[in-house]
Amino acid sequence: MADLDVPDLEYHVTFPTAISTESGDGNSDNPALSDRKEPVVILLGWLGCEDRHLSKYSAIYHSIGFTTVRYTVPRELILMPSPAKLKVVARKVLELVFDLGLEENVVFFHVFSNGGCFLYRYITQYLHNPAYEGGELASIKVGGCVFDSAPCDTDLLTHIKVRNRQDKTSGLFMRIVYTLLLLLGTLLSFFVPASWSWNIPQDLRSFMSDMKSDPSRYPQLFLYSKEDPVCNWRKVDDVVEARRKKYVEVQQVCWETAPHCRLLLAHPDEYIQNCKDFVQGCLLNFVDED
Repeated sequence: MADLDVPDLEYHVTFPTAISTESGDGNSDNPALSDRKEPVVILLGWLGCEDRHLSKYSAIYHSIGFTTVRYTVPRELILMPSPAKLKVVARKVLELVFDLGLEENVVFFHVFSNGGCFLYRYITQYLHNPAYEGGELASIKVGGCVFDSAPCDTDLLTHIKVRNRQDKTSGLFMRIVYTLLLLLGTLLSFFVPASWSWNIPQDLRSFMSDMKSDPSRYPQLFLYSKEDPVCNWRKVDDVVEARRKKYVEVQQVCWETAPHCRLLLAHPDEYIQNCKDFVQGCLLNFVDED
């Protein structure tokens, strides 16, 4: 692992400001947050996401007194995925909990698209799979996970769509090439067996099945849209159903309209309320266990 060329994490942390109990804001009336260290939300951004984007989501949790940690995986680790490198990054993200002195706090994850979900997949293995030898990482108290526009299938067609969406620098010629590849991928999808691996590494071929069999059992909230051109809502439905069969507490909100990773912009009030209700409900479960 040490020989892998993995860049240092470029992350951002926001700690909660003092909340006045007289103002009626925050969590003064929430038994889940009284006499308890403030919860933490680790936000894992989508491909090409910048901190100014994640900050808008961070503000949701900051408003109710949570600490937030924001991180986005470098583009090259998503466009040309290296499972070995992603595992190193996943471990580093979890080690941040200890580096920041937050190991006694309840931790949530909020992941976006496959840019965040690829990493989250290995995070859960360190937390719950003894074969990963997570050590102290397995002691982290996770309250739940929010999925925004995720998980997405890892087929060739989806990959070409993502490349085309994220390429902001290529000229007209390359955009035409990407469009032709997209059309070709669409055409081939009707004739090529789904079992054909397209030379995709085994770790990526098993991504969706791994999301269904995720060893974690804490609650999950899936936020997605039928209009999303990248994340097929039926595939998300399949993951939701598989998780429920494993007796995981799952909530889902599927909007009719909203572009990929633009759910907050399209449905701000519902999005914010669903996130707040979810994490606060999960914290009440912790109180019940105590």
